[in-house]
Amino acid sequence: MDGVVNSGLNERQLRLIYFPDPTFHAFKEGARVVYIEEPVLKIDGKDLRIDYPIDIRVSEHHIYCNLTESKTFDAIYCKIEQNEKIWQVDGNEHRVLIRVGKINFSPGNMTFANKPAILSLGSILLIISLPILLIIAIVALIYYYGQKKGISLFGIKPPIDQFGVNYTNRSISQDPSERPPYVSQSSSN
Repeated sequence: MDGVVNSGLNERQLRLIYFPDPTFHAFKEGARVVYIEEPVLKIDGKDLRIDYPIDIRVSEHHIYCNLTESKTFDAIYCKIEQNEKIWQVDGNEHRVLIRVGKINFSPGNMTFANKPAILSLGSILLIISLPILLIIAIVALIYYYGQKKGISLFGIKPPIDQFGVNYTNRSISQDPSERPPYVSQSSSN
């Protein structure tokens, strides 16, 4: 716009729309990890508008990365097209190339990874039930050994050993000298 003196329009119709050149930031954490289940690559920067054509490619194979809607000018998101050349979790890093007009930039490399698994319902129940079962087993062992040694636990008294009683078929008319000493001899007929 250098040297423009008059646009030839009156002031009410004059409106200048200016889009500054976008600035892209390099990936800070090294290679950006993209999950194969959700292959969306986030690229941070400044003045990032999708009003102008942005060409984003991944690796030397030039796999296109299609822009998705972004609600901010600080980042753009693009979905990586599926391609067997790079679409695998092998630890290989792929260079990301961005071209906007005559601006070429590479924010860094990206690699594919599997999304971390969320615990299933069965594993959550197992994790919760194991400590509970362990506590119940420990309490049962303490109770068992306490009962065995005659210690009162949890307000429960141990059972009293039953006295053994010997019954005999001796009649009362037998000779009192043959009676065992624990049988009372005063109650004879």
